[in-house]
Amino acid sequence: MKYQMRKGNNPESRSYSHLFIYKPIQRQYFIWMAVITIVAAFVISFVVHQTVRSALSHEIARTTKLSVIEILNGMEYDLLINIFVVLFIAVIVSAIISVFFLHRIVGPIYRIQETLKKMADGQIPDKDIKLRPGDFFSELAAELNRALARYRSK
Repeated sequence: MKYQMRKGNNPESRSYSHLFIYKPIQRQYFIWMAVITIVAAFVISFVVHQTVRSALSHEIARTTKLSVIEILNGMEYDLLINIFVVLFIAVIVSAIISVFFLHRIVGPIYRIQETLKKMADGQIPDKDIKLRPGDFFSELAAELNRALARYRSK
C-alpha cells in the first residue's frame, strides 16, 4: 500500500493514497460482507421480535400476572442464545465466503509466481497460464501469456 507524507504536518501522520488497489476484488468482497451483515441484522431483529412476542403471549395466557421485568428476565437467556446462534452462523458463512473468495485470488497469484520463477531460472514455460473462470488477475495472466508467446517465438 502506498502512502504519502502530509506536507506541513507531523511527520508521523500519513495520507493513504491508492487505498483501493484492485477495485473489483475489494468491491466484490465488500458487497459480500455487507450482504452477510445485513442479513444477520434482519435475522437478529426477527429473533428478538419472535422471542419478545412469544414471552408476552405466554404471559397473557397465564392467570397470575408477572411484572415486565420478570418477563424480560425470563426471556433473557433465550434471547442471548438465539442471538449467539445467529451471529455464529454469520461468522461461519463469512469465513466460508472469505476462503472461496481468497482462493480466487491466491490461485492465480501462485500460478503466476511459478511461471515467473521458471523464467527467472532461464526457462521459458511451454504452457500458458490457465486460470479458472471467475479467477481474478485474468488480465495479468493474459499479458504474461502474451509475453511468453513472444519469447517462445524468438
